Amino acid sequence: LDEIIRNHIPMIVVIRYFAFLTPQILIYVIPMGVLLATLILFGILEKGSEVTAMKAGGWSLYRVAMPVFLISSFLSANLYLMQDYVLPYANMRQDALRNQIKGRPPQTIMKPRKWIFGESGRIFNYDYFDPNQNIFIGLNVYEVDLRQLTIRRRFHAKQATIDTAGKWTLESGWLRDFQSDHAGFIPITKATFAFPEQASYFKKELFAPKESSKLTYFELKDYINYLKQSGYNATELQVELYKKISFPLSCFVMSLLGIPFSFSMGKRGAFFGITASVVIAMCYWGVFSIFEQMGAYGLLSPLLAAWAPNMLFGAAGLALLFTIRT
Repeated sequence: LDEIIRNHIPMIVVIRYFAFLTPQILIYVIPMGVLLATLILFGILEKGSEVTAMKAGGWSLYRVAMPVFLISSFLSANLYLMQDYVLPYANMRQDALRNQIKGRPPQTIMKPRKWIFGESGRIFNYDYFDPNQNIFIGLNVYEVDLRQLTIRRRFHAKQATIDTAGKWTLESGWLRDFQSDHAGFIPITKATFAFPEQASYFKKELFAPKESSKLTYFELKDYINYLKQSGYNATELQVELYKKISFPLSCFVMSLLGIPFSFSMGKRGAFFGITASVVIAMCYWGVFSIFEQMGAYGLLSPLLAAWAPNMLFGAAGLALLFTIRT
């Protein structure tokens, strides 16, 4: 709120920001909503002895639960479609509006290459920035005279890093000086430069969506292949790629875990179901985050890091489902 007031942001911009943020919120809320609805539904049916009545009528619990499995499968499919076809566009728009609200320097919403204004007429253009290692891939730096609208110098590097002291190290590139008559082109094998911009200048805020959320599955896959050809392994992005398939299935996993749990909790009612759903969801997100970080740091393969939480919670759900009395 203080940034909206300080930067004199019109209310229509704030409304548009939350409108484009809604798909991102739904992506996170729908799986927990499936779990919550499942626990409350069967908790109420169990408390009213309606499940007992259905059993007496010859219906097994598997048959009773079948509609929930079908609905959760339908939601998983729609979650994937929303993630791949709606979320990239919505996140590009909301990220641009968030930068405006925060008063940040202008940035492009083109994907995947980034453009950002630096200090003293300096423009940065890069394919990818790793905020953990402060590494740029495919970096171009343009020093521009904004008064005369001319480019003074252009730096290009296949890879660049920023150390803790703020020094820039450019590798496998060149420097083009448009103001020099003699040494206009200088090859760079490995050289250090002193740009005033620090690594924090390029890092996103904690709650900003990840760059991969602005790409579809196949766009991200092509982007990772391009980074690999440039000599960067892109492990964290590979985890994000596999998550695009594994995460939508969390709706089905939540129903698989919620159904047997709701039958086993007896006639404790809806409030117990709400509490249980919150606890289970917190555990799921915690495990998902742990495996995601392990994959990002190379402790697990990206495929295993993305699928392990679903495998663990899915196995727990199947174990409960096959042990309850039907």
